[in-house]
Amino acid sequence: MKAREYGLYLLNKRAYTRKELENKLFKKGFQCEEVTEVLNEFMELKWINDYVYAETYILNQIEYGFKSKMQIQYKLMEKGIDKDHIMALMEQYYTREKEEKNIKYLIEKYSRTGSLPREKLIARLGRKGFSISFVVSVLDEE
Repeated sequence: MKAREYGLYLLNKRAYTRKELENKLFKKGFQCEEVTEVLNEFMELKWINDYVYAETYILNQIEYGFKSKMQIQYKLMEKGIDKDHIMALMEQYYTREKEEKNIKYLIEKYSRTGSLPREKLIARLGRKGFSISFVVSVLDEE
């Protein structure tokens, strides 16, 4: 199987960042020149677009993943997205209201299993990347 065919096969399943696709192709054993050529072609044809991927990923994680800014930023950097671009998108989409909504959802979720002491709840949300002071202010509102 050629690198181009394998790349198309992967893209047919789901969206990838350039770095993710590059890693997959190298892992499959394709040569550097072939991989670079395929990735450049895919970028030219807009079959892979890291910026669109990042925007879609952020919107999905905010709406359905209930993730903190830090978790989303870390995951996107892991996928090879530029930090400046991530920060610009986060400022645009991850508003304080959405962060508050995610914190409230997680508080409710963790409270379903039984009463969790306030300190443990704050610590758990802090480990998930939410600002502890913001978590405390949301808890105080309730």
